[in-house]
Amino acid sequence: MHHALTVDVHTEAEADGAHSVYFNRGVIGSQAYIRKWDKVPSALPPAESKAAWRWLSRGLEEALLAFIAQAKDATFALRVAAYEFSHAPVAEALAAARARGAEVKIVYDARVSTRKDGTPEPEEAARVAAVEALLAAHGLAAPEVATGRRRNPSAISHNKFIVLLNDGQPLAVWTGSTNFTRSGVFGQANVGHVLRDPAVAAQYLAYWDRLVADPEAAALRPANELAAPTPPLPPPAGNTALFSPRQGLGQLQWYADLLDAAPNTASGLSCLTAAFGVNKRFLAKYAADRNLLRYLFLEKWGTTPATAAAAQAALALDPDVQVAVGATFDGDGPPGWRRELLNTISGHVRYVHTKFMLVNPLGDDPVVVSGSANFSDASTTDNDENMLVIRGDTRVADIYLGEYMRLWRHHRFRDIVFKPDPATGLVAPNYLWANDRWAAPFFTPGTVKWKRRLAFTGSQAPG
Repeated sequence: MHHALTVDVHTEAEADGAHSVYFNRGVIGSQAYIRKWDKVPSALPPAESKAAWRWLSRGLEEALLAFIAQAKDATFALRVAAYEFSHAPVAEALAAARARGAEVKIVYDARVSTRKDGTPEPEEAARVAAVEALLAAHGLAAPEVATGRRRNPSAISHNKFIVLLNDGQPLAVWTGSTNFTRSGVFGQANVGHVLRDPAVAAQYLAYWDRLVADPEAAALRPANELAAPTPPLPPPAGNTALFSPRQGLGQLQWYADLLDAAPNTASGLSCLTAAFGVNKRFLAKYAADRNLLRYLFLEKWGTTPATAAAAQAALALDPDVQVAVGATFDGDGPPGWRRELLNTISGHVRYVHTKFMLVNPLGDDPVVVSGSANFSDASTTDNDENMLVIRGDTRVADIYLGEYMRLWRHHRFRDIVFKPDPATGLVAPNYLWANDRWAAPFFTPGTVKWKRRLAFTGSQAPG
């Protein structure tokens, strides 16, 4: 006898209400890409190249350009805060807004640190020069449109946000992790987040006004904390904006404490992305044995062998901490799988560039934190950064969790395939079982798979 089962799946719309959330594909190194195209987009014929770029964007570039295009006449204005800025279509869109009469103003990272011999750091100097050349080529140069952020050159102005105004009133803000670069839009995993909340947009505008004056960090830190103080735990319902640099590391500790506040039950869940390894404040939380699933998606274990080893040791203490690290089949993969392309669009960060955390994302009162900051010391006390804390919006949490698990699963699989057998030290195929014994751990209390079943089905039952 054959039994049929029908399941209706309803996905969240990217653009709906106050929040619109756009994730790119973030997976040039994937079977899906290599089965469509055998080269990176820039090496393909024009028609194929256009299709490949569009596939990788997955609506992220289109949404960014559409946000800028809302400045349709002289009643509108745009305030842009940019770190890396090399993607010509964004400059073209801003120039087109100016041509329509909109007032466009840009503050960009122009900081160049000095080497020990007193000369400018060449890579940073080249980046700033390229940004200024792009702006000049599109009529967006200083002093009429753009202002360079130059003070405290050892830090970076790491924001990637745009405020939309009409008749002088802020309407909405575009923010997230996406630099205005080809790498940001098409290469590494990124998010663009639109918030249509005039009160929060006004906070971003006030922050932009502070930045464009190019203040010293010593003056900017107390001003940021006065304008956007660290909230209590749990944070207030709705949308809360936070800005850096700040005085001390209290805000970073608050993020770690917030992540640790996920319900300590078998159906609890928290998720974190980390591009450059896990800060020690978070590692201290992960080292504590808890009774909930805690997911981590990393670009790499750490920036040095010592920090990588420390992270691996701390994260191995609790089996409920589930880690995926960016990986590509750039050599021999499992049988039947194609060799994948390396993400040559991006350099320093190839896999995960998003900066967000999810606390109790499948519960009735989830918290999403998303923005430009890497949950690091420098992003808290030195760099110009912005973060949104969104509490109680189950739709936003659903979108972020869906995208988190899409990418986490993609890379976790590659982690598992390349993991050597502890007994032999060799990598060998790990075939699926042909019977139903795979299901037993999902019904064995206390196991990771049992907790996964409870967390993702919403069940509170122990069996």
